[in-house]
Amino acid sequence: NLVVPAGGVHSVNLESVVDILEPITWDFGLTDSLNSVNRLPEDLREFAFALRNELLHMANQLESIDGTRYTFESQPPMDRVDVEAAVRLLHQSDTNIPWDQFTHNMIEGEDGSGVSYVRLVRQAPLEHNAVALARNAVQNQQFLVSTSVSTAEESDLANAGDDYPRYITDRYLQLPSSLPQRVRDLAMDITSEQGATEPWEIAQAVKEFLQSQVYSLEIEGPDPFTDALQYFLFETVDEPCPSDHPRCDSSKIKGYSQYFGSAATVMLRANGVPARMVAGWSAGEYLPSEGQFLIRDRNRHGWTQVYLPPYGWIDLEVTPGRPAVPRNLRVPIAPLDEIPAPIVGSSEFDPDFMAELAYLESLALDADLPAETDRFDIEEQGAVNTWMPPWPLTASGVSLLILLAAVWIAWRWNLRGQDDAVKAYTQWTRVAMLLGFRRPRHMSAREYGERLGSVDDQTPKSASLILDHYEHRVYGGNRSRSVSVDSNDADVNPNGLHEAEARDEAAELRSAWRSAAAALVKHRLRRLFRSGNELQIRD
Repeated sequence: NLVVPAGGVHSVNLESVVDILEPITWDFGLTDSLNSVNRLPEDLREFAFALRNELLHMANQLESIDGTRYTFESQPPMDRVDVEAAVRLLHQSDTNIPWDQFTHNMIEGEDGSGVSYVRLVRQAPLEHNAVALARNAVQNQQFLVSTSVSTAEESDLANAGDDYPRYITDRYLQLPSSLPQRVRDLAMDITSEQGATEPWEIAQAVKEFLQSQVYSLEIEGPDPFTDALQYFLFETVDEPCPSDHPRCDSSKIKGYSQYFGSAATVMLRANGVPARMVAGWSAGEYLPSEGQFLIRDRNRHGWTQVYLPPYGWIDLEVTPGRPAVPRNLRVPIAPLDEIPAPIVGSSEFDPDFMAELAYLESLALDADLPAETDRFDIEEQGAVNTWMPPWPLTASGVSLLILLAAVWIAWRWNLRGQDDAVKAYTQWTRVAMLLGFRRPRHMSAREYGERLGSVDDQTPKSASLILDHYEHRVYGGNRSRSVSVDSNDADVNPNGLHEAEARDEAAELRSAWRSAAAALVKHRLRRLFRSGNELQIRD
């Protein structure tokens, strides 16, 4: 489907699908150690400590037979009525708990012993992640998209300050625990060398550093075991200049917009500035006579945005050779006949990069496999089959079984210890590689997966499930709705999921990758038995 720019979409006058970001949640246990409480945001930590203290006080008011005094770890389980009573007492007390900032929900243990943990959800405006038309647009079809753009001047941004809303810092300062320390150190060195302390100064220092590097589509790409940003920032300096710029300073960092935009986002977050990587279209070409911008497909691009209160998300162009983002630019536009009703809620491709990718051709969805294939029946009418294969064929069969067993062992061997989401993505893409759908070295995991998922009408749902979980695991630590729980809780896995949730998720992912892989096999078989359009993924 045609993707609508989602950097600040207010309305679309055609039926559209809006992807809403899930709210961030946190879990903390009532009777375990304080680790789960310490990991909460500062304002929510006050509520967690107060509630646990109140429940401990209630437990110690109940005289035990032997006069035992309870501690956090030894207090008896509390039922929902007790916890709700403790919350009411906190409401009535003189505390600094920000009740308007969050909601809470009691989660009871499966054994019925009482409330196991409390889940907190931040109160925040709805944010949409992407907007797409519900149906494919046809040639020359017109539709109207209304977006919002900040008109803040440079001087306004320089004085914006850092009074960020909590829901912004919760999400947009997150960094994976696996991020190499040298990436963090480089980010801090860049800003300290420039003497940058204010958010906009920090953003400009990062921008200046990255724009002084070299744009290249010809980098090798990281191996599966190397952090992508470590590769980009520290290893591309050893790669040659691109063929279209052979006399560049080969000691500089090299890459394309996905790398530059991602690096800027991480570096800004490491310096305490909320940032995000976005994908969409650049402004394109303005046509004064028409009062319109002409945006071509080659205008697809990826860049960074920083959050500066009270102006919101501000574009930041960091890719070498790309023009700076114009500020407060007003141009006359053609009159609008109508403004559609607003939608609910409040773009990573370089033009040269996209020119290297072939767009997917339409699949022959009605190209079914032949209903039946010719079969060789070794039994004659009324006869009993007593045929046995000759010895050479038997040996070949045994060899084939041994080979299949070896392949199965090799297939499973390096999946040991991997997260369920990583396993699902790995096995799905392995099937794709075996079928000849090779991933170009400069194509992101999501781009590759989305192309594989386009073989029929049903596969995109399975592909999206796999890709969402894979990205959250590999690039974002836990999922956007992941929870912070005590690592000592035996019921919780390293991704912050309780045992039942983890089982359900694993089953979902297994079903999704098998379904997506089966669709690729069917697509390849359709091509063998009947001519039709082929899914193409080219360098």
